[in-house]
Amino acid sequence: MVYLRYYVPFPFLGLFLTIRSYIAGRARGILTLSNSPCSEITAPTSPFVFAQVVFDKDGTLGDCMPALRAWCSEMTKAVRRRCDDTDGISAAHADRIVSDFHSSIGWNSTSNDLLPSAPLSSRTWAEVVDISATGLRDSGLDGVDRDEVLRWHRDLGLVDAEDPPLIDDMAGLFEHIRRLGILISICTSDDRASTDACMTRWNVRHLVDFSICGDEVDARGGGKPSPGPLWELCRLAGGISPRECMVVGDTTSDAEMGQRSGAGFVVGVLTGSGTAEQLIRSGADIVLPDVGYLRYLFLPQFCLR
Repeated sequence: MVYLRYYVPFPFLGLFLTIRSYIAGRARGILTLSNSPCSEITAPTSPFVFAQVVFDKDGTLGDCMPALRAWCSEMTKAVRRRCDDTDGISAAHADRIVSDFHSSIGWNSTSNDLLPSAPLSSRTWAEVVDISATGLRDSGLDGVDRDEVLRWHRDLGLVDAEDPPLIDDMAGLFEHIRRLGILISICTSDDRASTDACMTRWNVRHLVDFSICGDEVDARGGGKPSPGPLWELCRLAGGISPRECMVVGDTTSDAEMGQRSGAGFVVGVLTGSGTAEQLIRSGADIVLPDVGYLRYLFLPQFCLR
């Protein structure tokens, strides 16, 4: 399914005419993709223009779930060890502390999965550490502080450095976009070291014009959903307007950043923790199954600069 705001069905044959009309006049509806090949689609002659596409990383370009499951497992062990070392905490109380810790970061321990648009998937690691430390203290783990939780986190190394890509030919997609004269940027809550490792692993580092990471945003107006990261990427791109940017992401923080910054178009994808309803409610103009569908939005007829 491809979702636009509200609920008017359109056939795949008219997908691009509908999206073009939507971008121009913010028409609203839901789109359903059939199996029709792209060659059957007639693109409009009147183009829309983007100067820059800004991608989220985790859950949008890369599959962060294996790494986050491992992180949560190891952090849970650290919490339990801390409970065992703290006087007066019974086994039942320790279970409640672990449950509260999982709730604070948005982790479903029953399904071993993220809750929709959870803090663990959308906030910077510094913010996740803060949230974790506060939640542990509030649940009765006396004496634990941010520095201790940060040590647990740092002991795990680069959490997301080996995330696999979510589409097979990411480099091909990026090259397609760049051939149209459109800049490519990454805006992620992950740290710089992991981000650079992923770009290299996915063979796209040479195709990314600019990037801004979670451990860099404090000096630039805060992380997502603040508009600051997108505004900084616009500055780096030569002072372009946010209206010339397409934002692509899987969480409410991505959609909210796009909306609050004045981005020209916001695309949600369903490969991460956000639901279609959450993404649309948070500001997404369209929700796609994965970033591979962006090829259909970037036909040459659409993207003249």
